[in-house]
Amino acid sequence: MLYGLEVRFIVRSLLRSKTYTIFSVLTLGGAIGATAAIFSILDAMLLRRLPYEDPDRIVMVWLKNDAQGYLEDVTSYPSYVDFRDSNDTLAALAAYNLQTYHLTGGGEPERLVGANVSPNFFPMLGVAPELGDYLSAETDFVFPDHRIVLSHALWQRRFGGRGSVVGERILLDGTPFIVVGVMPASFRIPEFQDFWTPLALQEDARTARHAFWLFTIGRLKRNVEIEEARADLEVVMRRIEREFFGSEGRMGVVVNRLHDQWVRDIRGGLVLLGAGVASLWLLACTNLAGIGLARGAARDDEIALRRTLGASGRRIVETLVGEGMLVGALAIPFALLLATVLTNAFVATAPAGPAGVPEPSVEPGTWVFAACLSVVSGVLLSLAPAIHASSRELYAQLRRGSGLRASGGSRQRSRRVLVVSEIALALVVLTGSMLLVRSFQ
Repeated sequence: MLYGLEVRFIVRSLLRSKTYTIFSVLTLGGAIGATAAIFSILDAMLLRRLPYEDPDRIVMVWLKNDAQGYLEDVTSYPSYVDFRDSNDTLAALAAYNLQTYHLTGGGEPERLVGANVSPNFFPMLGVAPELGDYLSAETDFVFPDHRIVLSHALWQRRFGGRGSVVGERILLDGTPFIVVGVMPASFRIPEFQDFWTPLALQEDARTARHAFWLFTIGRLKRNVEIEEARADLEVVMRRIEREFFGSEGRMGVVVNRLHDQWVRDIRGGLVLLGAGVASLWLLACTNLAGIGLARGAARDDEIALRRTLGASGRRIVETLVGEGMLVGALAIPFALLLATVLTNAFVATAPAGPAGVPEPSVEPGTWVFAACLSVVSGVLLSLAPAIHASSRELYAQLRRGSGLRASGGSRQRSRRVLVVSEIALALVVLTGSMLLVRSFQ
C-alpha cells in the first residue's frame, strides 16, 4: 500500500512540473537513443558472432611477400595445395578468386561479381544452402564445370525468389550455367558476392607456381591457436621458398581471424565514436542533474515538511530516485524510435560495411541496453537532488521556523559546490567528447 501511494506521489509530482518532465524525457530520450544506435552498430560489427559454424576458428591465410612489398599477398595454386596438404594445424584450407560475369536474358543485362571456389569451400564454412545444394566434389573440380550457386540477394532481385530456379540455365557472358542452389542472405564470404562457381582449372593454372592469384581461407583444428598455425605454415613456406623461389626469409605467412580481418580498419573509429556518444549521454545526465538540483531547491519546504511528519531520509531519497527512474522509463519509447531512425540512416548513408559483417539493426539486445541505460540515467540525474534532500538542515529548517533564508550559509555553500562540480564535470565531458569526435573524423 505504501509503495502504491509513493508511486502515485511521484506521478503527481512530475505532472505538477510538466515543463521539467517533458524537457527531461526528450533530452534523456535523445541521449539514450543516440547511445543505443551506436550500441546497435558496435554490436553488429564488432561484438556479434559471424553466422558460420565455429566462426572463431575461421582464418584468412596470406603470404607475407617482402620480396614484392606486400604484407598480405595472395598465393599460387601449387603453393595453396602445398599449404593444404602439408600442414598439421588446419582442419581444412579452401581457395577462391574473384570473378566477374555479365548476366543476360530475362531482363536488362547485369554485371555480376562472384567467386570461383574450391570443392571444400562450402563444407568448411558449415553453412547449408537455403535452396538446392552447394558446390562440392571429392577431389578438385574438373574443367569445364558450368554450375552456379546464387546469392540470396541475386535470387530475389533477378529471379523473384522462385523455388523453381534450381535446375534452370542462365547465361553468363553467353555461356549457359546450371543453377544448383541458393545461399542464405547471411552468407557473405568472401565479399558481397552475387554467385559462386567451381574453381575448375586447366593444367597451366595448376602448375603456375609464380602466378599469385588465389585467396586462401581455412579452419583451425580444435584447441589450436593462430600463432601455432602460423608457425606450422611458416615451415611449409620455408620449403616452398627454397625450392621454387631461390630465396630465404623474404616470404612468410600471415594468419588472421576472419572477423578481425574484416573489422580491423573500422574498429578504432567505431570505438572512438561510441566513446564520444557515451560522453554526450553522460553530459546530458549531468545537465539534467543540475536542473533537478535547482528544482529541488524550490521543494525544500515540501521535503522539510515530509521529514517533520515522519518520513525518513531514506524514504525521501527513494522518492527522488524514483522520479528520476520514471523519467528514464518515459524516455525509452522516444529513445528506441530515435535509435531506429539513426541506425537506418547510418546503414543508408555510410559506405558499404565490411563484407560478411551483419548490417546494424535495432534488435532485442538494443532494447535491453536502452532499458538498462534508462535505469542508470534515472539514478544519475536524481543523484544531486537526493544528496541535497538527505541534508539534516532541511529537517532543522521547519523546526527553526526560519525558512530557507535562516539556514543560510552552510546550505548555500553546499549547493554552490554541487553546481560548480557539475559545471566542471560538464566541461570535461564536453571537451573529451569533442576530442573523440575529432579523432573519429
